[in-house]
Amino acid sequence: MQVEDFLDVGGGGVALTYADDAQPDGSLGLSFDLSQDPRFANVGESVPAVVALSEGDAQVEVLESTWDASSRTLTATTDHLSKFWPALLDPKAVTDRVSGAALGFLQQASPRPDCVGRTAEVGTTTYSLDPPFTAEHWLCLRENAGAVSIDVISNSPNGWTVQSTPAFSAHHPVVDRSLTGLIDLAAFETVFANAYGDGSYVAPEGSTTLDYAPDLPPQRLTLQLDPGMSLLRSLFLGVQALHPSIPFGAVDDAAACTKILDAAREAMEPTGVGAGNFHREVFDCLSLSLESGEATTKEAKFDASRLSILTMVPDALTALAANVRGAVAPFLGQGTYTVNVRTSQNAPVAASNATVNLSTKVTDNGWGVELGPNHFRVSDLMKRNGRYFADTNYEWSINRPDGSDLGYCQGHVRILGPGGVEVARYDQTGFDQCRGGGTWGTNTRIFDAGTYTVNLEILMEKGPTLTASQQFVVDQ
Repeated sequence: MQVEDFLDVGGGGVALTYADDAQPDGSLGLSFDLSQDPRFANVGESVPAVVALSEGDAQVEVLESTWDASSRTLTATTDHLSKFWPALLDPKAVTDRVSGAALGFLQQASPRPDCVGRTAEVGTTTYSLDPPFTAEHWLCLRENAGAVSIDVISNSPNGWTVQSTPAFSAHHPVVDRSLTGLIDLAAFETVFANAYGDGSYVAPEGSTTLDYAPDLPPQRLTLQLDPGMSLLRSLFLGVQALHPSIPFGAVDDAAACTKILDAAREAMEPTGVGAGNFHREVFDCLSLSLESGEATTKEAKFDASRLSILTMVPDALTALAANVRGAVAPFLGQGTYTVNVRTSQNAPVAASNATVNLSTKVTDNGWGVELGPNHFRVSDLMKRNGRYFADTNYEWSINRPDGSDLGYCQGHVRILGPGGVEVARYDQTGFDQCRGGGTWGTNTRIFDAGTYTVNLEILMEKGPTLTASQQFVVDQ
């Protein structure tokens, strides 16, 4: 029998069995009269608890227990028969074990991947990231089946939420398993999946991959610090340290357990006033999981009983929150990072026998200021509906090889605003000379700051369809 160093297990144990090793249909109550046991005469700061050892298991399980000091009676409930002993939990040893394991990952950093700083070419468009990485994230951009994907890789002990403009079509978070190979982190991942809705997350030392639709490429990422992730991960690591021989499984009813993350964020505040809420939400999550009727396997019930140690030891979670908060504090620098996705047209870019050029500009009427290539500012000279705007435009043309006969062209232009919403569309109805834009009929008034995209499709009378894309930025 393996007994952890935070447990003092003595004599007075009992073995309960049914015929043919059957198990009970419901819960059974256990009660130990310890009025004659000198170890329990004055327990001091120790926490009396019932421990169990089931057939085939090497490590004892701690049951959630109740101690009546006046009668020196220890009670607990169980839903499986095994051997049971009264024991004493050393709360300091528990918190030291939990905190030691929980803080072990804080000095870790990830090496820079080779893909950082690379561009991605999709069709005739080259994508790049500005900045190419941050102080706490490695960023990789790549072509993926005719579209763009972005890998966001943690380089810090903190957790981060990820929002994208426009929204990604799919995301694939990965929780790092190099430090926690013994833990099945399905619970950790499921809680986050329920908590972040249409966003994604980068767990401490984890990563996420963002995939985009071909017609809605990325324009901007916003990464927001979420130190509550560090505390939640610390909880799982600490619990694993208490019972290293039992694999950690999924928490049932994980949607109900997302409040753990909210409470973890509060507990990470400098004052730490939310630590009590964190304690309560952990307990409530476990209770909901057990009452849902889904935790029917012995392994799932072991998960809950392991976590119950932290609810039985006074201030265990409060101490954990304080320790993690203090250790993470030096890493809590910048709380938000914005990463812009820049595009450039490989101009001229060959498409069979012709190439296309596409550019953006502001008109010469002064209703907009050019700050640089594809970078403009709203004018302070002219208003529409009480708001200043930038009068933007685009121009396109094609180059054809000498002597070629590709006929006339028909251009179709869509201008997408932040979030991929169409703000203007210009369609030629017939085939005409192979250039377009730059006229009063294609002026687009832009009132709001953000990144905009001009998507161009040119139908050729006698040649292949040409496409191009160009982004421009408007500042207030």
